[in-house]
Amino acid sequence: MSTRGLIARATGEARFKGVYHHWDSYPSGGLGETLVSLYRVHFGRDLQRMLEFLIDLHPAGWSTIVHKDFKLKPGYTMAGLKTP
Repeated sequence: MSTRGLIARATGEARFKGVYHHWDSYPSGGLGETLVSLYRVHFGRDLQRMLEFLIDLHPAGWSTIVHKDFKLKPGYTMAGLKTP
């Protein structure tokens, strides 16, 4: 079973823009903790850049970003092969 969620930003009064997040979207130990870590470490507290990457550059949403290494280029696999 999955814990569905949303990665979003406010766009005005009672409005938002966001993308779907399928797995592990609970706040502690899942999506919430991952978002805080990405903000602090990977994106160097640059919220605008983080939201552009997570929402604008990936409009289809995410299966999961929990426990992923954002230093790797898209398409990386453990075998070192590119995915099609």
